[in-house]
Amino acid sequence: MVWGTFTAAGVGELIKVDASINAKEYIRILETGLLPSIQKQGISHSIVFQQDNAPSHTAKVTKKWLADNSIDVMFWPGQSPDLNPIENIWAIISRALTGRTFSNKEKLWEAVQFEWNSISSSQCSKLVESMVKRIDLLKKARGNAIPY
Repeated sequence: MVWGTFTAAGVGELIKVDASINAKEYIRILETGLLPSIQKQGISHSIVFQQDNAPSHTAKVTKKWLADNSIDVMFWPGQSPDLNPIENIWAIISRALTGRTFSNKEKLWEAVQFEWNSISSSQCSKLVESMVKRIDLLKKARGNAIPY
């Protein structure tokens, strides 16, 4: 499993996850993935972090860590993967890897990293900008699935 984040400026860190993701592991991922991504991209203004409602994401200790690090979290409706633009990034990577074979997990990891780093800042910017349209479509669909 992998974890990644991006902003309108481009992709951030990509983290290989070998353990089950409980709150402690998720905080480790945020410390090694989210914070360095924010620093690397030179983001000095307030950000709104988007994540789903997985138990490790909504645990009290995780919420405290996010608050302690001045990270605002976007409200997340249940069962709404079409609202999350990171899913579009994973689809791009999946399409790039479809039909390829890898001799071991390390070769697969290297290929995923290569594809991740091939995502352009313009692709990321377009996905961030699409959030307004996604939210409008979601409102019009009264919370039902939208075409993203």
